[in-house]
Amino acid sequence: LIKDPIYLESPHLLLYFNKIKLKGYNKMDELTNLHSKLVKQDELDKTTQKMIDQIIYTLREERQDVFLTGGAGVGKTYLVNQICQDYTIMPIKLASTGVAANLIKGETVHRFYKLGISQNIEELKAWDNRQAENFARNSSNLSPNQAYDILMNLIRRNLAIANIIIIDEVSMLSDKVIDMIKYRHDILGIKIPILYVGDFYQLPPVDKLNKYNFAFNSPNWNCKVFELTDIKRTSNVEFANIQQKVRLGIKTPDVIDYINKLAQNPYNKDSLHLFSTNKEIDNFNITKLKELPGTLYKAQFQYNDQLYSEKEVTDFIKDLLIQPILYFKIGARVLFLTNQNIGREYLWYNGEQGTIINATSGMITVKKDNGDVVDVTRETFEKKELKKGEFVTKCAVNQFPLRLAYAISIHKSQGLSLESGHIDCTKFFLPR
Repeated sequence: LIKDPIYLESPHLLLYFNKIKLKGYNKMDELTNLHSKLVKQDELDKTTQKMIDQIIYTLREERQDVFLTGGAGVGKTYLVNQICQDYTIMPIKLASTGVAANLIKGETVHRFYKLGISQNIEELKAWDNRQAENFARNSSNLSPNQAYDILMNLIRRNLAIANIIIIDEVSMLSDKVIDMIKYRHDILGIKIPILYVGDFYQLPPVDKLNKYNFAFNSPNWNCKVFELTDIKRTSNVEFANIQQKVRLGIKTPDVIDYINKLAQNPYNKDSLHLFSTNKEIDNFNITKLKELPGTLYKAQFQYNDQLYSEKEVTDFIKDLLIQPILYFKIGARVLFLTNQNIGREYLWYNGEQGTIINATSGMITVKKDNGDVVDVTRETFEKKELKKGEFVTKCAVNQFPLRLAYAISIHKSQGLSLESGHIDCTKFFLPR
């Protein structure tokens, strides 16, 4: 096919063919089918297609970062998918959380860039040095500097196959994370434009002190902004208008009246319940657990009492999503709290849900909502602190990376489209 003069006259197809080879396509029929995408784009309205063209031009020709924003349901994900289908685009898809990464079939920012538990560039440098030293220690004839170069080359090779980076749900990334991403690019000598996607009117970065340092506070945030305004996800015009006003904090009588009407909807006990605090979530999950028949199992956290005091462990667990004592029954709904993968294939991801179908003393078998069955064992959760340029373990506990999932937090629901839901606003608050 590639020898056919008709195709050789098309440099765009040759570009597309190279992209296909990078993605692993090597069959004639696959290339023939994919060629149809070059002939005609999906039927898009002129405004949408113009925005797509402008975004691609900004990223590819001007080499400038882009921020694509808009409220819920305006078609941000759809637009990104259309951009990715362009024959000149070879993207790496990333997101701020495991749930968001799974939705776009990508990876988390922290995993891809190997940020570990670093909170800023200083901690990232220390983390890199520690990882390099550990790698060198477990390898023969390698110095820490050589090990460091190998680890950096892993990121460099991954970046080499792409010409843009896409980062979804950017509102949940802090300015320090943006700084660390740019630091990675700088030390690798790579200049690659980033398409940030999200809505800063939605969830902010999680901060224990309620001090939200948004991504746009970073000195490395220099984006051309494109905003979508027309809601695509629903044909209910009234709902769409109210939703937009709520997003902007517009508190008019029509908004209040509409919300009050929603409070009169029939209560569906089987709907996923959304709360703002972990205590509310735990209480609701326990109530639902009691309604299930069968034996009640208990899995308590484990730790080395020769190394850590009970107070250290107790204080540490308060900062985690894991439960000190996980109570469950066969048939109980659970939520995964970590990412577990083999290579680039996830066994499960943070925020995924499933149902327990079996349990032994050291293993819980879960049937995920997508039908896959996985065996879950205890994981080690560590508290690290930076001391004299190195990370040291201050505390470590072992527990199953699961919690009951009849209710989840507002943050965990980010990006999900739910058929029904019950939102409890009792403990809602505003940061000072």
